[in-house]
Amino acid sequence: MRCAFVYPPDIRDGKRPLLGQNRQFKYTHSREIRIYPLIPAHTVTNLKHSGHEVLFLDGINRNMPQEKFLETLEKFRTDMLIMETKAPIIRKHWAFINEFKEKFPETITVLAGDHVSFFPEESLENSSVDYVVTGGDYDISIPKIALRVRICDFHYFKDKKTWG
Repeated sequence: MRCAFVYPPDIRDGKRPLLGQNRQFKYTHSREIRIYPLIPAHTVTNLKHSGHEVLFLDGINRNMPQEKFLETLEKFRTDMLIMETKAPIIRKHWAFINEFKEKFPETITVLAGDHVSFFPEESLENSSVDYVVTGGDYDISIPKIALRVRICDFHYFKDKKTWG
């Protein structure tokens, strides 16, 4: 399976979000902040060690234009799109997932992060995401989704009406 862990490009008033690099979300003008994204990197490493082809595409820190980001993602031909999100940009991520699923409906989409851990049903109801991983150990849980194992910290729509 081809798995892509992505942070879509995002700039607001000339500031970039510190999404995968900071437990406390904020926007910054600095392009110099480079904190290693440990949990996302561990997720991708676990996927790779499980035999999956992986892509870590950080459009924020690469300062990628949206077109280049989408071109890179499309060229990879991902089977599973994984995103970490936070409350201040959840709606942007829902919109991204909805647009992506329109173009690539067979791609499995996964959301993880603080906000969706507390409100998993909100993302399931407001986007076309397939899986929401709750809890802080998504680096362990996401590879299990890739292996098609359902464990207790996954929330999903059974029939687009009820979730479990």
